[in-house]
Amino acid sequence: MVINSAIMIRCVISNGIIDNMLNLLYDSPQYSQWSKVTNFEHATRIPFMIKYPGAKPGRYSSFFEAVDLLPTMVDMAFNLSIPSCPKDVPSARKIELCTDGASVAPGLRGDEKFEPKTAAYSQVPRGAIIDGEPGNIPGEIYMGYTLRTEGYRYSEWVGFNASLGKGNWSNLVGRELYVHNSTALSKGSMPGCDWNMETHNVVNMEEYKSISSQLSQQLRNQFFINWTLH
Repeated sequence: MVINSAIMIRCVISNGIIDNMLNLLYDSPQYSQWSKVTNFEHATRIPFMIKYPGAKPGRYSSFFEAVDLLPTMVDMAFNLSIPSCPKDVPSARKIELCTDGASVAPGLRGDEKFEPKTAAYSQVPRGAIIDGEPGNIPGEIYMGYTLRTEGYRYSEWVGFNASLGKGNWSNLVGRELYVHNSTALSKGSMPGCDWNMETHNVVNMEEYKSISSQLSQQLRNQFFINWTLH
């Protein structure tokens, strides 16, 4: 795949058309964690680069999710927007084209009114391991929901009904909080982590109870309150 990408890039450069193209380069996250079956940073962080006509080299600092890829590309290529998906699952499944993401094209273009995301969300199943597999099988009884915000990663593990695709948030079986910046670290007594390491779960430490409560509400607003099954 990497070789094919290199061949394609070399072709468009040699033919002198790259400056007139919208180019997107990203990879699936799984650094040292095969199959991406965790909620840790190594399995959820996406390398992402975009080049478009008139763009100047630089770095854009904002949370970005895989669901933002489609609306961003459509916005930049056609100056069109994709409607947001309904928040209840049955209605969303009846719509041919909708998105759970948001275009970051205004931010890339320098729109001062653009409000970037404040977090990125992921989820991964866990269950009673059967033959070493926690996938979509009868033993899949838990779902781990996580959010990555500035300075922290917070996760909750809840009971999960695989046939309905619905988490049971009253059955909370585990929580995790990892600290990712020096400002946040100054509040606690545990060492933190850069993006490489999430090894110190501080969710039960007294000095982090407030931020844990805040992030728990934010996580549930995303996965529990905003999404319903009727």
